[in-house]
Amino acid sequence: MAKARFHKGDLVRVKVPDSARCRSRRDLERRPTQAEVQEWRDSPRSKGMDDAGETKLPPQAVVRRPEDGETFTVIRGRARSDAGWVKRSGFTRVVDSDGVRWFVRTDVLDDA
Repeated sequence: MAKARFHKGDLVRVKVPDSARCRSRRDLERRPTQAEVQEWRDSPRSKGMDDAGETKLPPQAVVRRPEDGETFTVIRGRARSDAGWVKRSGFTRVVDSDGVRWFVRTDVLDDA
């Protein structure tokens, strides 16, 4: 049974999706680091123009799928994701075993 709220220090795990439609809801997301942005700027992908004739902008979010059985520690139970161009509510801020901080949708979390 999923909890409605999570608190700092809780151990959580991302639920396995029921269908392909909700798989993207369980993705972890965060803002890229300065090193990742600089790496993108130095790569060939950043050169030139996009299909609208405008210069390319660096990525605003890093997204990854959680591993099966991976647990996270809650940093903040209710948070707004700042990854991407707009802030979105309904997220929980978690940290993985490597110390990287991620945003994940609260409704796909379960107790570990």
